[in-house]
Amino acid sequence: KETKKKTSMEAEQKPTETTTTPTETTSTEVKNESSSNAVPEASGEQNVEQNAKGTEGSVKSPEAEKKENEPKRHVVGMDFGTEKIVLSITPVGENKLPSVILNNLSNRLTPNVVSFREERRLIGEEGLNCITRSPTATVHGVKRLIGLNAEQLKSELSQKFSSVPLSDDSSSQPLLKIDAHNSQKLTLSTPFLTSIILKQIYATAKPQTSNIQAFVLGVPSTFSPQRRQSLLDAASIASIPNVSLLDESVAIALSYGYKHISKSLLEKINAKKSASQNPPQPSAEPAPATPTSSEATATATATPAATTTPEAAAAPAAPAAPVEEEKERLVLFVDIGQSYAQSILVAFTDKRLRVVQKNCDEDFGGRNLDAIIANHFMDEISTKHKVEKQSLTKNARVYARILQSSEKTKKVLSTNDETFFEVENIGDMDFKAKISRARFEDLIATTNYESRVKTLLTSTLGSTSATDLAAVEIVGGCTRVPIVQKWIAEALSISSGSAGLSRTMDSSSSVAIGCGLYAEILSNTDLQFQIVDSTPNAKEGEETNVHKLSEEEIESERKRELQMSEVDTEVERIQNIKNEIEQYLLSLRERFHSNPSVLSFLDQNRDIIYSSNTPNNFSAFQSLFSQLKSSLDTACGPEIRQTFESEIAAHQQQLREAEIERQNFERAQSEQQSNSKTEQEGRVGSKREKYMTKPQKLAAANKKKHQGNLVFKEFDYSSAAERYVEALGYLGDMYDMSEEEKKEVRELEVGCRLNLAMCCMKLERWAQSIENCGKVLEMEGNKENVKALFRRGTSLAALKKYEEAKKDLVEAGRLEPKDANIRKELTRVNGLIKNEVDQQKKVFSKMFK
Repeated sequence: KETKKKTSMEAEQKPTETTTTPTETTSTEVKNESSSNAVPEASGEQNVEQNAKGTEGSVKSPEAEKKENEPKRHVVGMDFGTEKIVLSITPVGENKLPSVILNNLSNRLTPNVVSFREERRLIGEEGLNCITRSPTATVHGVKRLIGLNAEQLKSELSQKFSSVPLSDDSSSQPLLKIDAHNSQKLTLSTPFLTSIILKQIYATAKPQTSNIQAFVLGVPSTFSPQRRQSLLDAASIASIPNVSLLDESVAIALSYGYKHISKSLLEKINAKKSASQNPPQPSAEPAPATPTSSEATATATATPAATTTPEAAAAPAAPAAPVEEEKERLVLFVDIGQSYAQSILVAFTDKRLRVVQKNCDEDFGGRNLDAIIANHFMDEISTKHKVEKQSLTKNARVYARILQSSEKTKKVLSTNDETFFEVENIGDMDFKAKISRARFEDLIATTNYESRVKTLLTSTLGSTSATDLAAVEIVGGCTRVPIVQKWIAEALSISSGSAGLSRTMDSSSSVAIGCGLYAEILSNTDLQFQIVDSTPNAKEGEETNVHKLSEEEIESERKRELQMSEVDTEVERIQNIKNEIEQYLLSLRERFHSNPSVLSFLDQNRDIIYSSNTPNNFSAFQSLFSQLKSSLDTACGPEIRQTFESEIAAHQQQLREAEIERQNFERAQSEQQSNSKTEQEGRVGSKREKYMTKPQKLAAANKKKHQGNLVFKEFDYSSAAERYVEALGYLGDMYDMSEEEKKEVRELEVGCRLNLAMCCMKLERWAQSIENCGKVLEMEGNKENVKALFRRGTSLAALKKYEEAKKDLVEAGRLEPKDANIRKELTRVNGLIKNEVDQQKKVFSKMFK
């Protein structure tokens, strides 16, 4: 009776508390006021019964079991950059900070590229090399193109940063003309091209969750209403649900605010969550009902209905104590990326982010500095080698290589005083020339970029003095250029120069993390955090007539994209079964290398998968594989094939059992760790991203590498690869290092990538092996790494890129002439090249008979 009396008093108290809750009036307040996702509260008697069950036998109610069995809700944030895309994911209601999702090659950044040069589309990492190989079949930097009208698109393409021309076809929206595989001509809209990339990136998040509550995309603050709508249309074509847009500059500020300022907010939420998970036991005497922590902060005084005695009810309410307004902290953020320069002035409190002013320059970024280097060296090529400059810009492949080399040169000059500019295969020659940082800065001085950056910052500050700023945070790759840092310091009159600028955030992931936090605010009712932004986004004179795709148009584009996806899947299946047949024949040769009948059979069917008589579809190759096995029975007897396939099946079963055992072990270990570290890690975010110092990250990376080495010795290559990827994750979180720290990190990264490449070779993930070896060779001081050359050459040979493999193996042999493994592999590759040439001769002889 006493327990029921208490619950009835609580039920009476609730309406009074809700009516006295004050509301704030702000220009923009980010809250989740949707009632569709809220969990209905149980009645008082149900709560008492559930508490009683929990104390007696810890029996879970059907509602609690149903809640546990429900799939976890997640939110996703995306930095849709001009060059790179970063994705973050956050579980809803667990009060964790967003974590960056790695792509299929274990990289945090995915190139914003789609290419149509092959039978199937090459998206992201696969299409990166196509920018220089097939520029007219490859679209990159689609962020700069989406939502533009025909005139704007023509002006953007005239800058030569993209080689895909504008189509002449009349349409409601402008189309790009793409030279696809087999001389096909495709005309595609920018929303459709964007949807291809968005769908591919979104697929990397779907395996981690089946219930995405919100998806937030970052966009520049000056994106027009039409460009924003086109991006939303692209997300609809890609079938991405619950999409919202957020200004990139606001996302950066939000990420900074949670990292540096709003710690107390998360602590209050965690305390409230802990109290709700451990409710107090019913006592003998009914205690007076008290409001929760959020209700206590929302209500200024207690109401008579909230008391339990007549005396208390009759007493007048005590006057509210004056609440001292929290002082705001001003922070200026400067974000200069590849193609946009943005700045935003923000005033922070513990529970609010107020945008004072923000600005964006759409015509300045890192690519403009790349163009300065490119123009300088094209003039030099034209003078020294008597080549017309116009012919270099008209040749799309040559100009793409020049821009790529210019970007590399700019990055090197950010840390070194001088470097070489190198471009291969310009006509019949290779070009190489030296440039110093001083010369680079002299070239920049001839432009108006300095005044543009300073104008951007002064207009953002307005009447605010630079001395009132608590910090000046710089973000973006272009802010690493020393001359750009100098401009920022001069514009703000910072006496200590660039040393007075702060770089506490990771430039590559800050927008994605901020978008993930915003998505969490939209989906989590506990996070009562305000974002007040009354500054206009659209520029003066911006178009107001926004074209939105109709449902029929979106459905039509979805069907077209689905057809392309089906072609991609079919091509991939054909390639996989070809590899399976070839692997079957190679394994058969290795197993029965001393059996003459088997060797004779293999010689006869060596080139069976390249026969022109086989239709190019998956069913035909399946049938071919069955016929091949029947022919093996006829030529060598069924015992050979049965023995061979039983050995393969036993080996595969062992691998499956080992994988299941590993997954069970890791699941149990993960559960144990999550139970023991909930207070430390689960509630305030990832240690690696928030609390670890550089020495701690370095020690953790060394530990993961050592664990990977131990697991590798046990032949568990998949687990070893995961350990090396985790080690690289710790190393990737380290920035602003001294030269000694850079050297130590570089050496550790080289070891991890080489070991990861070896694991990938064992698992036959050839593309990932090539990727990691290539990164080792690109690193300073490792251009002649024998292990990287040998492993990349072996992986290239496995993908039948024999000429490239030979080039790496020859170089490795030059560095280590006594290495028997290198000589053996080079001999094998030379033999495969000879077989390929002989096969081509046979094909040509048949053609000209």
